Amino acid sequence: MLYPFTVDLILSDMWMPEMNGMQLSAEVKNNPRFTHVPIIAQTADVETAANFDMSLFDAILLKPLTREKNLQFSQTHH
Repeated sequence: MLYPFTVDLILSDMWMPEMNGMQLSAEVKNNPRFTHVPIIAQTADVETAANFDMSLFDAILLKPLTREKNLQFSQTHH
């Protein structure tokens, strides 16, 4: 699904209909072309760490996402 694109960052929800964020992250990280791309999980599930292997993600953002959270995140992870 990423092949036609140049990707610098992936922002993924954890709960999606076709596959969850962990499955997406595992697929991306297993592809040599995309192993360098940071993957950030976004979720409202405060127990995400108990439900998923978070080692597949470079960071996690809790919903609701706000301009302030995004700004703070970009300043600390840039």
